[in-house]
Amino acid sequence: MKSHDLDIIPRDPLVLRDGRPFGQSGVATTGAFLWPRPGTVIGMVRSYIGKCRDTKYFDRPCAEHIQEIKKIRLEAFTPYLDEKQGCQLCYPAPADAIAFPVSTQDNSEMLDIKPIRPTTLDEDEGTDISHTDWMYPWINDPRKPASMPLFWRWDYMKEWLEKGSLSSSRGFSPKQLGIVSPEESERTHIAIDKKTGATEESKLFTSSGIEFSQPVGIATRIGLADEDKVPERDMAVLGADRGLVGLRWAKKRFEWPTLPRIYDDIMGLRLILRTPGLFKGGWVPEWLKPSLNGSWITAPGTDYQLRLRSACIPRWHACHGWDMSIGKNGAPKALRKMIPAGAVFFVELADPASAKEIAATLWDMSMCEDEQDIRDGFGRILVGNWLRTY
Repeated sequence: MKSHDLDIIPRDPLVLRDGRPFGQSGVATTGAFLWPRPGTVIGMVRSYIGKCRDTKYFDRPCAEHIQEIKKIRLEAFTPYLDEKQGCQLCYPAPADAIAFPVSTQDNSEMLDIKPIRPTTLDEDEGTDISHTDWMYPWINDPRKPASMPLFWRWDYMKEWLEKGSLSSSRGFSPKQLGIVSPEESERTHIAIDKKTGATEESKLFTSSGIEFSQPVGIATRIGLADEDKVPERDMAVLGADRGLVGLRWAKKRFEWPTLPRIYDDIMGLRLILRTPGLFKGGWVPEWLKPSLNGSWITAPGTDYQLRLRSACIPRWHACHGWDMSIGKNGAPKALRKMIPAGAVFFVELADPASAKEIAATLWDMSMCEDEQDIRDGFGRILVGNWLRTY
């Protein structure tokens, strides 16, 4: 396999359906994600590469062709801001951070970013969670939270990974921090009668696309077969309604971040999903699930002992799609529960002296158990410090 950076530049609004059914009586609108899932992006790339290999590659899908094209890997996937100083890579806002509004004299929108810290319960407190020594995410702040930008610039994410906090006396504007939520672009669709040229009665539905007010692109790193050849520039379609995107291939276009500073005196690490996770354990990988007696767990492919002590996990999203390996023309994939990017897992280390080595091994690995989910780009993580006085 060889790795290529692929810059995806959206031209049209992206319609990213969330799997909710529509079209029945009284349901005329389809919901939308605010950012593509890894499966959507790698699906587009595989369709494109298949056509590059042979213009008739998908005319008669066969098991051999499908299995071969599914070996193409999504090794990295994140948005970027296209600014005068260059591409600023951004990463999902961590779930262990909460934004509070800051009062300003000019009434401008400013945010105070505070961390959520795992803590133990007092003697007279308790919950129905039965895991031994489980710690509970907590923040003691009575203020009402404000909306958080979807993604943070790497400089701020790096500081959060290293210190667990952001330093600013004035706060941060949403656009200073990263990428704000996109604007919805609704389109109404109708059916035309071929004979009369008029609209058909009751055949009407609406789809929602997303458009960003900031210049946003999609930075990816793709693992291709050695024999694959791609043009430097091209066009493709992404998402529902075949939204047009530009493609720009290069061996090295983006400066992908490396592991930030890991301290010597830490007893734990924070594992933050940079892409959504699909886990056999539901909310957590099966191999990381905490045991009732709090025993240590060996991380897959390593000799490192660790255990999960706490987690900050947003509400699950639906993961679905189309599987070309089923039947003659493919079939819908079964719906799966997907843990959103930004979810944080707090793990304690059995050997704190090896924290730097463990963090380097875990950096950018996938926490998913299924090999195809790993190839599809799900479950990749960032690693930061924890269990330390910041």
